[in-house]
Amino acid sequence: NKTNKIKDKAGKTTRYSLSVSAELKITNVDSQRVISRKITEKSEYYVAKNYSDTIKNEKNASKLITQQLSDQILDFIILSIKN
Repeated sequence: NKTNKIKDKAGKTTRYSLSVSAELKITNVDSQRVISRKITEKSEYYVAKNYSDTIKNEKNASKLITQQLSDQILDFIILSIKN
């Protein structure tokens, strides 16, 4: 999800907010116990003077969110297995 975060006096967007959410559900096949969790990660990036630089900024923000989200998903799975 990408939203305008900050606009200047002229109404031009200067910064965007990017967010990604994941809903996780793990079911223990033996006990049928279900564990659910929703994870949301957010990042912001600036609009550059060049469009290509803005795209690079968005791509870097997206990579950061993806890495953070995957780390949290792994942690959730590991903790769920241990319990």
